[in-house]
Amino acid sequence: MVSNKKVTHTANRAAKKTARAVTKDAPRAATKAVKQVTRTVTKKI
Repeated sequence: MVSNKKVTHTANRAAKKTARAVTKDAPRAATKAVKQVTRTVTKKI
């Protein structure tokens, strides 16, 4: 299992990406990014 700090870091990075995407074109990008975050986090653990 991966350390909690790493998961948090990954989530934060993805959240930043999401925020950037949201400013561009909100709903579609946000949904995509959230899905990506979930996938990344579950994969990392």
